[in-house]
Amino acid sequence: MKGKDRPHKNGRETQESKGIQKVVLPYHFVPFAKDYHVAYSQEELPKHDGSGKGKLSGCITYEIKPQSDLSVELRSTLDSHLFMSGSVLRGKSRVNAMILSASYPEFIDQTALLYRDITRSISAQTAKYYHEQLLGNGNKLEEAVQAGFLQKNDEGQFYVVPAKKFGKKNFISIKEHKLLNMNLGFSKLFKWSEENLENLNNLNNLQNEIDRLDLLIKENRQLYKTKITDEIDKQISNEFLNSFAFNKQLKRLKKMNGQECEKKLTEIKKKLISSLKSNIKDGELNQLIDLMADRWFKKAKMHLFYQKLARNSSFTPYQIKIYYKENVHHSIESIMQTSGQNGLTAYLFNSTDARSKRSHYVVRPPVQKNEEGYEEYLVPQSLTEVYKKMLKRSRLSGENVKKFYDIFEKYDEIVNNGNEKNYNYDSYKEGIIVFYKLDENKNIQYIGRTPYFKIPYKNQIKDILGHPQISGEVDYVKALFGYISEDIQIDEKDSEQSIRSYKSRLRFSPIDIDGAIDAHKQKFLLPTPSATANVMYIKQDGTEIKTYNDDNIELNGYKYYHVLPKSLQETVPDIENNKRNVSEKMITERKIVRVSDSSDSLVMKGKIYFRYLTEEELGLLLISTDLSLLKHSSVIREELDNDDLKKLEHVYELIGGAKPYGYGKVMVRVQEVMIEKTGTSFNDLVLEPFKIYQRDAEEFGKWIDAFINKIREKHHKTSYADLVHLKEYIESKLEIDVQAGEEAVQHVNWININILNKDGVGYNKNWRLARPPIKD
Repeated sequence: MKGKDRPHKNGRETQESKGIQKVVLPYHFVPFAKDYHVAYSQEELPKHDGSGKGKLSGCITYEIKPQSDLSVELRSTLDSHLFMSGSVLRGKSRVNAMILSASYPEFIDQTALLYRDITRSISAQTAKYYHEQLLGNGNKLEEAVQAGFLQKNDEGQFYVVPAKKFGKKNFISIKEHKLLNMNLGFSKLFKWSEENLENLNNLNNLQNEIDRLDLLIKENRQLYKTKITDEIDKQISNEFLNSFAFNKQLKRLKKMNGQECEKKLTEIKKKLISSLKSNIKDGELNQLIDLMADRWFKKAKMHLFYQKLARNSSFTPYQIKIYYKENVHHSIESIMQTSGQNGLTAYLFNSTDARSKRSHYVVRPPVQKNEEGYEEYLVPQSLTEVYKKMLKRSRLSGENVKKFYDIFEKYDEIVNNGNEKNYNYDSYKEGIIVFYKLDENKNIQYIGRTPYFKIPYKNQIKDILGHPQISGEVDYVKALFGYISEDIQIDEKDSEQSIRSYKSRLRFSPIDIDGAIDAHKQKFLLPTPSATANVMYIKQDGTEIKTYNDDNIELNGYKYYHVLPKSLQETVPDIENNKRNVSEKMITERKIVRVSDSSDSLVMKGKIYFRYLTEEELGLLLISTDLSLLKHSSVIREELDNDDLKKLEHVYELIGGAKPYGYGKVMVRVQEVMIEKTGTSFNDLVLEPFKIYQRDAEEFGKWIDAFINKIREKHHKTSYADLVHLKEYIESKLEIDVQAGEEAVQHVNWININILNKDGVGYNKNWRLARPPIKD
């Protein structure tokens, strides 16, 4: 059984037993249409010269009435008359038309969804898939992931040359406490107090014990390799990854004193041995189990020690040249920073201060062209583009840090100048250290500055949405707003790329502003939610989190921000007093147009010019601009009840920025439609070339019905409201009630999210998205 149908062991539903908590976030979703609508073939598209099917030309006049302060960009003419760009409404109308016409959701960001799940922070399944992709069949990180040097040829192409190995290892991980003993100058992950430095000998002894157990376990595994079947290996892995994962077992031990902690750890170790031996009946493996449990015990002590250390807030990623001496096991005996001690050349490297990280990396120089094993692996252009997009979405702070990761755009600058905080400036002469993995054809599959890559989810947005119309099919949005698409056509003689395009038949004029403007600057915390937030963007129907790695998943739909009754006054967290996981660099400043209580004091008017539209296209354009016009449709009056029809009088749009805080709330209302007459008389051509229809003209209903009936006809007379989820769409334009609702449903905004979120970062795993009640 799955999800909510699976009973808890005590017979109660798992939703309650696992503490599922419903929250209202600043955003919610309108479901995608049940079926995408194709309006035309390319041959059927209305002609721009008016000779085809479309006959209506003219303009729509609309008025915008601000209902809250606005975060918009104002412009001014030479005579100081203020206006807004028509694109403010164009973008909004286009998204509205996409939803209302069941067009393909082309505005949904389809950038590759990548993730990194080392500590099972997302779900057990994603972590398992991640480890399989990263490590393969149980290999160690240093053997599974390759290290190399990014270089650039004269043609500007990037390629990677592998680093020389340490025996079977491509690089070596070395704990920070071991580096401290070597008296090196490097950027530290932790703040080492005098008391902690005094414990270095104990840490080193503990590390020596762990290293000794590693060798014994390796020998034991070799001795009993015929006994350790894949099934037994899987049982052992499950115990360590699931029941006895450090984060799960040790989270309550951090505050205990030494004796209490030792006692508790010993108890856990006994449970681990008992659990393993009860699952693995072969007594000859008991010694292996004892050794692995003892290693777990000592690693747990090391883990707890590091957990109690404070992070070094001034850590800077680095790549520095070093010299080392090697022992018989191809491991590092000592490290120096000068070559005068007859050391071998290498590089000490660290790219991130992730909370779970305690190690730095040592990488040997690249294999030279005249040496065995030399390879050049070209970095595909597609991979560099994915990397660049991922970098843009990251929340890196500080110019040095950003440059350190910007290995393609800033390659020359990094190689020529190094990192400003490097201890020597020849550290980049052989290239930029990167980690990578090859696919079965020896092409670079993953690349990055850390061996823990972000990898693609099995399912991507484009796979879940389904593919857009086949070549030659056009939806209403493309037909109205225009498009450029690329089709590859293979010619018998040569291959060439043909670009098919269709020019928009709409023009949004600048929006005139009449009234006094009172503007000021205000600071905001404006994080950008990402579709990688599985628990919010994917429909969840149980306690187990569905992710993009699951089968048969469904996206929640088009994201929108709630319409708030009043703008929130608090827009920046109290970073210092609440110790938020927010820095000043995440705060942005926006220009705000203050709107008085009387919204009539500020009047905004604009026009939409259209050419050669069909009646149904004009109907769609009208309701995409002003949803309240739906009340004129006879079809909608049949499909919606009176309560839903009354809601149309209170619909709003959100324009500009700072929407999560209630800014940008406006009413957009169409005032009139002017239709160009097609007669040839003097009166039609000169005296009265336009026929004017006021807001309540019956023609509005005729045009809107023409559009809705066209949709219904193509979809076997399915209810239009059901096809486009019209009720949810109308609710997305209404004010929510921030006070009403169940007590268990908390309203979370970007200011209080870190108070409610015990993990301090992102969303809690037990949160589920709730739709708030609509304000009466």
